[in-house]
Amino acid sequence: RIDPGPPEREAAAPEPFDSGTLLEGVPLAPLAQFRDSYILASAPDGLVIVDQHAAHERVLYEAFLRQGESGSVPRQRLLFPEVLEVSPARRRAFEDSEAALEALGFAISAFGEGALKIEEVPSLVGAAAVEPLVLGMLDEVLEWDRAEGMQRLRERMAASAACHAAVRAHHPLSSDEMLRIVTDLIRGSRSLTCPHGRPALLRLPMERLEREFRRR
Repeated sequence: RIDPGPPEREAAAPEPFDSGTLLEGVPLAPLAQFRDSYILASAPDGLVIVDQHAAHERVLYEAFLRQGESGSVPRQRLLFPEVLEVSPARRRAFEDSEAALEALGFAISAFGEGALKIEEVPSLVGAAAVEPLVLGMLDEVLEWDRAEGMQRLRERMAASAACHAAVRAHHPLSSDEMLRIVTDLIRGSRSLTCPHGRPALLRLPMERLEREFRRR
C-alpha cells in the first residue's frame, strides 16, 4: 500500500480587500489602466484599484449637488434642442420635478401634450447621451416618495445623472484622465462608494502584498 503522506493543508481563504476610507490628501499615483475598466494606482501604503465608472460617478454626483446648492451651475446650450417624446406618467414626473431639474442645470420645457424640449444641460454632462439621461431622472421621480422630501429627490436625480454621465467600463483613459478621476475622488468626495453604494476603490496594503509573496 502506498503511503499517501500527511494530508495537504487547505489553503486559507484570501482576506478581503480593504475598501475603507482614505484620508483627504493621501496621494495616489496612477500606474496603468487594467482592461479599460480599472485604474491601478500606487499609494503610500500599497496598491489601490479604482473602478473608473464608480469613482467618476461619485465625483460627478457630488459636483451636481454642490453646484445645485450654490445656485451656480455651468450650463451648455445644445446646438439643436432635443425633443423627447414621453409617456403621460413621465410628463407628470417632469411637472413634479421641473424646479429640481432647473436647479441641477437642465433647461427643459413642455412641448405639446406628449413631448419635452431640452435646450440646455449642465456642463458636467459632457458627451453623455441626453435622452437616456433625462429619462433616467424622470424615472427616479416616479419612484420617489414625497414623504422623502425634495432634498432626497434632488439626490436621486443627481445620482441618476451622474451614472449616465460617468465614464463607462471598457473605455480607454489617458494618463491625465486617470489622474483627474483618482485626484477628484480623494480630494473632494465624502464617500468612497458610488451613489448607489458600490465600492469605488479597493486597497491592497503593502503588508498583505508582502505576505502573499511570502516576504514575511
